[in-house]
Amino acid sequence: MRVAFHFLFSLTLAVLLSFAIPVVLVGGVSASLMVLGYVPSLDAIAQSGMDTILQFLNIFGNGSPANGLLTVGFTSSLAGGLFQMGTFYRYQHL
Repeated sequence: MRVAFHFLFSLTLAVLLSFAIPVVLVGGVSASLMVLGYVPSLDAIAQSGMDTILQFLNIFGNGSPANGLLTVGFTSSLAGGLFQMGTFYRYQHL
């Protein structure tokens, strides 16, 4: 029972962190570009960067950046969970 608890705890933690990291990263880059847009000489670079990020998220979200961000987060959490299960299986006998 103790092994199952540790497995579920580590799997939950891995899935949550794997979801949160890309979402926070994209949000942080977007926020940085928005702040950079207030600098008069750098507003064109900030606008170009925001357009690029929104186009990237539109591709994965079928035209919606929010859905694209969720898709990237869920895919990353699935990969993180699979890696955690593989690691747990590999090292359960040590």
